[in-house]
Amino acid sequence: MDSLLLLRAFGGLMQQLATLKIALPWREMLEERVPEALRMQAANFEPPPLPAAIQAKIDGRDARPLARSLIVQVLDGGKQKVKLIFPAEVALDLESIVPDDVREMIREENIDLTGLIDQVRDTGIAPQALIQLERPPKTYRVWLE
Repeated sequence: MDSLLLLRAFGGLMQQLATLKIALPWREMLEERVPEALRMQAANFEPPPLPAAIQAKIDGRDARPLARSLIVQVLDGGKQKVKLIFPAEVALDLESIVPDDVREMIREENIDLTGLIDQVRDTGIAPQALIQLERPPKTYRVWLE
């Protein structure tokens, strides 16, 4: 997740520089600061293969739709108190949005957040129920749709 934030920040910087019509000598700066061996290692980097479920979607072998949204809902006495809707991809970093008190409840129920994230990744972010906790009078639900 930290790499994603870094890339987004860098993208924002690039957009601002373009808007201000400022050209920086990126190649010279890179060559001055990054050793050649590290630059060669980066140039030769081979990304790991995609999970089979995602590759199947790309290849058109899997007709299951990708989820569009991650939904977090809290009911209190059967009445909706909270409903948060995130882009579905947030499910790949579910741990970052779970508050500490809810994280404790999840641990008590022996729900493996890391395992859930792996499941989401392995199913290609397909629509599915992820968490349902009953703590009367509250119910906590998280799902992809």
